[in-house]
Amino acid sequence: MRYALAVLLIVVGLVAGGIGVLQKTLWAPSDTITASATMHKSDDLIVVEPGMLNLYDPPATLKVSGHGDLSISQAPADNVDAWVGNSPHTEITGLKSQHTLATKTAKGSGPSADPRGDDLWVKQSTGTDTLSMKWDKEAGRTAFLIATDGASHANGKDSAKDSGKSTDKTTVSISWPSHATTPWATPLMVIGGIILLIGLILLGFFFVDGFRRRKRRKARAFRHKNAAMPGGAAMIAAALVLAGCSGPPELPKPSPSASPTAAQPVLTKGQLHSVLDKISAATEAGDKAKSADKLGDRVTGPALAKRKAIYRLQKKKATTEKPTAVAADPVLLNVTTATDSWPRVTVVVTKSKNADVPQLLDLYQKNPRSPYQLWSSVNLLPGAQVPPTPNPKNGSALLPPDEDGLELTPRDAAKHYADILTKGAKSKYDKQFAPDAFRKNLLKYQKKQKDSLESAKATIDFEHKADPKGMVVTEAGNDGALVLAHLSSTTTIKPESVDGRTGSITVPDKLAKLLGEKTTHSPVRTNYSETVLFFVPKKSSGHIKVLGVDNTLTGGKTL
Repeated sequence: MRYALAVLLIVVGLVAGGIGVLQKTLWAPSDTITASATMHKSDDLIVVEPGMLNLYDPPATLKVSGHGDLSISQAPADNVDAWVGNSPHTEITGLKSQHTLATKTAKGSGPSADPRGDDLWVKQSTGTDTLSMKWDKEAGRTAFLIATDGASHANGKDSAKDSGKSTDKTTVSISWPSHATTPWATPLMVIGGIILLIGLILLGFFFVDGFRRRKRRKARAFRHKNAAMPGGAAMIAAALVLAGCSGPPELPKPSPSASPTAAQPVLTKGQLHSVLDKISAATEAGDKAKSADKLGDRVTGPALAKRKAIYRLQKKKATTEKPTAVAADPVLLNVTTATDSWPRVTVVVTKSKNADVPQLLDLYQKNPRSPYQLWSSVNLLPGAQVPPTPNPKNGSALLPPDEDGLELTPRDAAKHYADILTKGAKSKYDKQFAPDAFRKNLLKYQKKQKDSLESAKATIDFEHKADPKGMVVTEAGNDGALVLAHLSSTTTIKPESVDGRTGSITVPDKLAKLLGEKTTHSPVRTNYSETVLFFVPKKSSGHIKVLGVDNTLTGGKTL
């Protein structure tokens, strides 16, 4: 009996100690948890769903291995989905097993594209063949878009390597630090050692007690008990194995934040500065070359029309005016709109070091894949104070031109101000607006011109019209709305006409270069573009205020 017990304890001790050693060596858990998936080359766009990088404790590492140009772009899930649109792509949605990512193929008929450099991304990393991005933040609603070499060729952007050499597969992996421990390893080694030692001691006692003297009797007893020993040892060893090894853990599932119930701001602070830097660089290049081609795709709408007109007049030496330089910083005011649709608009106030007054810039994005463009700009009037606006982290609402609840609808405010600039104090809308320096100086100039030409028997007419389409309206807190409107202005001079004989008009030198003649017997018409920034208060809250104006000569001709 003593011999059988000793052997049993020795076996159990060896098994327990061995399991403990294996847990510290061959069975030791990895320092990281890594799950991966391999996609075919045709999967140019891969979307990593929100919460995937937070399945385990951070930091997580998102890694892409392939061939050629690679990029990882980060943005709110709604923006990623909008950018991908109906393009075919692969979605990484969860874990298929602890080391395998679950994927889903989304078919589509839309074109692929290269997301590198697009304005929609909060953060972007680019590289060649291998690329990784660290993540240590809350899951939120952040998604990631991976673009492979095929996407860079989809819209003609250069690839670092010849696509003909591309491999057929792209591997995406996500790694987390492993906090797995082996709590049973040391106890098993200690317990196993103790049991082994006890077994050896018992075995020694057995031999000392006269194993040879009772050999036959002990042998018979041993044979009866020995039949049970292997089974007992096996059961104890199995119990120790089960104690030292746990079953496979339950796979975690992504837990992103719930979808927001209200529209979110369209630009973060970092995105805004990046956009402004690009627009500033483009306008600087265009202004230096006096060429709209140098503006690229960063200027549109009234801002593009105005710059084209100035460049044309500059080349004819018909004006000394220069386009107002676009200041990227400092940003004095950020009226980022909150919306989940396109087109998108953001209004900012900046001031360059060399400028006397700040400027308001209106930025426009046509669709998710389009760049933000300068749509319009206006210099603030000296002393003008822009009313408080919502925190850019919350965003401002974009309002329609016929927004009710204001002193005037934005559309009517532009029409009425144009009428005042045309008729002066005779306009029936004169009392709706607070006095402003631009109107005062313009009406004074128009009267002086009219008096001067009438004394020479000529006539001059001024007309200002509001552009019904050229308008952007954003909320200004609870006080009212900021309205950026565009007006067109014409000045028509007609020479004296008596008994069928028409007098002549001597035009200024710069206008003469535009018209091609110094003296003319025909009427002369000059065209101007006027950008006006209004503050329209809530109903019965006071006068409408003009905060900024930009007046630019755009052309002239004889009639």
